[in-house]
Amino acid sequence: MEVTLEGLACRDAGSLDGSTLVRCEGTFVANYGGEIQNIDVSLRNFRAVDEDGVWKMCGYAPAAE
Repeated sequence: MEVTLEGLACRDAGSLDGSTLVRCEGTFVANYGGEIQNIDVSLRNFRAVDEDGVWKMCGYAPAAE
């Protein structure tokens, strides 16, 4: 399996339950045995937390329109 990320651009989208919401635009392109799948990252917000100066992904939240 080979995965690339194309056209990534992210911005702060607020906060929720002590985590920062991050809204991104772009596409994961996954190649699994010659089968290509495009996954739109804008369909959900990423929840991120700062742990000792390192930002870590901590789940998802629905993306608001």
